[in-house]
Amino acid sequence: MTTQRLLAMAAMLCLATPSQCQTTTKVQSVDQIPSAIKSKDGLAKFREQMSGVPLPDGFGTSLPAGLSAKAVVDLVAPGRDASLTTLVGVKPWPYRADTFIAIVCIASSRAEFEQDMHYNGKKPICQANSAEEGGEANYTPEGVYLAVLAYRAPDQPLRLLASYGKSLDIKFRWQETDMQGPGWSNDGVAIWPYSYSRFDFAPYRISATETAFGVRVGWFEGYAGGGADFEGIMLFAQDSDRLRNILAEPIYYMQDLAGDWQPDGTRNHEVQEGEATITMLPHQTNGHFDLRIKTAQQKGKRDFVWSDKDKRYWPVD
Repeated sequence: MTTQRLLAMAAMLCLATPSQCQTTTKVQSVDQIPSAIKSKDGLAKFREQMSGVPLPDGFGTSLPAGLSAKAVVDLVAPGRDASLTTLVGVKPWPYRADTFIAIVCIASSRAEFEQDMHYNGKKPICQANSAEEGGEANYTPEGVYLAVLAYRAPDQPLRLLASYGKSLDIKFRWQETDMQGPGWSNDGVAIWPYSYSRFDFAPYRISATETAFGVRVGWFEGYAGGGADFEGIMLFAQDSDRLRNILAEPIYYMQDLAGDWQPDGTRNHEVQEGEATITMLPHQTNGHFDLRIKTAQQKGKRDFVWSDKDKRYWPVD
């Protein structure tokens, strides 16, 4: 599996300046890098990349008993060729009985499907198609479909409760939070995710009656020595029979910068890492709880409030 095909491990949210919001640790060799990574998820991703240690099944690709991948694809991505599916995931939604969140990822062509399967050892994968002419910022979105399903095996057929309605087309910017992101994001370019890694079912209680769920996405940036992984989160809420994207922000970052070579053949590395958390606040705006994103180091924060017009969260000026 090549570096460019790796799933993302993620992106730091820096709400003040990068130097304030990240930790920097210097180590003398690659095998010391794990000791410098503070994030549990970041460490798991590094070990997967470097040593092949499998990551947890973040999307639930081992489907519930009695549920077939084709049945999910037919409901979640109607009209698409199920034979080009690179990942089908279904996980129970912890906050609603007999309700599941489903994701379907479909390659755009047979060649793209074969390439994905080859580079990922025939294991499920959900990532962008090849970069368009113009550079990495122009990744073509993968056919990624998201839905809420009702299922009570074995006495109830699978039912579609809500969906995004089309392939996910959500882009990310780093400017709102002054975060250090992938190099091509520094020009103010809004970019699609490169990889989709897992559901996030933390209790994002956005109102007295609604709980949102998250999808973690990521990007990878390779350097002559080392590299960086970035992660973002997309939050979704059900609105009747539709899923609405209500937030899309960076959330974690880890950068490995290789330095000088040592006489014994090892090489110095500088590991920079930053992480942020999302907190639902007690105060409400337009009937929805305000939301706060803050760094783990507590040195920066940004509040977001609900817009009735747009039905999503926007940062407070």
